[in-house]
Amino acid sequence: MRILLAAIVLVASQPSWALYKCVSAAGPTSFQELPCEGAKTSTTIKAAIEPEKLGTAPARPSLVDQSKELESERLRRGTEFALRDRRAQLASHQARCDNRVRDIAANRLGFNNNLAGATRSQAEATAASAHATNCDTQSRQIEGEIAELQRQCAAQKCDPARAFN
Repeated sequence: MRILLAAIVLVASQPSWALYKCVSAAGPTSFQELPCEGAKTSTTIKAAIEPEKLGTAPARPSLVDQSKELESERLRRGTEFALRDRRAQLASHQARCDNRVRDIAANRLGFNNNLAGATRSQAEATAASAHATNCDTQSRQIEGEIAELQRQCAAQKCDPARAFN
């Protein structure tokens, strides 16, 4: 049974370009791939498939093109995420700086109006100024990184909804 099934599958899987029904003068009927020779009647059951009528498969991008597209998408998303992270870093940095400046200003109010208090107040003012300068320098550095990331994002056609939220 398995051999018969294998034979049927093997015969059925053989490609044929045409199929002809041949009835010979002696009476037997046969089916074959080649046109009938010496047959009483010959009937084409299945016309030959012409290669030009087959059509072509839809063009698929090559692996190189797919790889370039995936790399471009990876870079674009990386830039979007980096830009979003830098903006969050800047906001966090500025909030920390503002809190520190408020703390220093609050400490200055508690000093007595004497020479020791004035000296300490001056030291706190100097610390506040140094801290403000340091915060400003770091903020400018982060803003420069954000500007560069925005330039890269524009060049890579980033999605603003992902980059700026």
